[in-house]
Amino acid sequence: MTLEQKAQSNPDIRKLYGAPFIYLWGEFLISPNDIDWKAFRQAADSPLTEYLSSFAGSQENGPEFTAALEEIKKQDYVAEYQKNTVCSYLSQLLKREDFWDPSVFTQHSPAMTELLANLVY
Repeated sequence: MTLEQKAQSNPDIRKLYGAPFIYLWGEFLISPNDIDWKAFRQAADSPLTEYLSSFAGSQENGPEFTAALEEIKKQDYVAEYQKNTVCSYLSQLLKREDFWDPSVFTQHSPAMTELLANLVY
């Protein structure tokens, strides 16, 4: 049965259209395969990366992330250990209630814009 067929009996089903369907296997919300590492390296000195780093003092693996980021800035690759460190750190950040800052995350896809319109802060 398709979502549209289900929506005929329950119109609220239409709210699910375009919603992400995420499987969480393991402890990471973000895996190394989710990140474009070349783009990440190129953005290592960006305001967004500075924002991510601003949480390092209050995260268990914050110093490890900061060290990995500094190493990544000097390399033309990202080692597997560094990828796992970054993913672990980002996964922890995404669980924080104080992580989302609309003034930092200004670029939105249409799907994200729709989700944000329904977000309750």
